[in-house]
Amino acid sequence: VWRSGVRQLEKFNLALLGIWCWRMLVDRDGLWFRVLAARSGVGE
Repeated sequence: VWRSGVRQLEKFNLALLGIWCWRMLVDRDGLWFRVLAARSGVGE
């Protein structure tokens, strides 16, 4: 029974990651983009 819960959690996490990726592509002035760009060295 708990396996179906884990699978649903995996789907939820994947969907959330997709939303964050989309948001980073669309909103380059947003806080998340600036934080992740600074951490990963993008734009140096």
